[in-house]
Amino acid sequence: MSVVITVTPIIVTAAIVGSTANRTVSCQRFRVVSVLHVLTTVWIMVVVWLLLLHYLRWHELRVRTVLLDCTVARVSNKLWLKVKLLLLMLLLIQKSLETRRTVLEVL
Repeated sequence: MSVVITVTPIIVTAAIVGSTANRTVSCQRFRVVSVLHVLTTVWIMVVVWLLLLHYLRWHELRVRTVLLDCTVARVSNKLWLKVKLLLLMLLLIQKSLETRRTVLEVL
């Protein structure tokens, strides 16, 4: 199931980018493709977010068992993990916008 969730958006994105590469795309079709591109991008970001949360929860449990369950260490660790997740999400959004800009330049 997780393979289907992670592979399907990649295939859909490849199909969308391939279909938008044609320079004779009409306005109506371009709007549909733009909506599909946005939905696919959001889907990919949600899947990545969920996978990261799953990994970070496992990593956090491992860190708790190694450390002596110190409150300061847990708070700073959680804060650092949230900052890393926020930076990763911003990077994904930037890459998505760059991809969209490239597709628009091709058209």
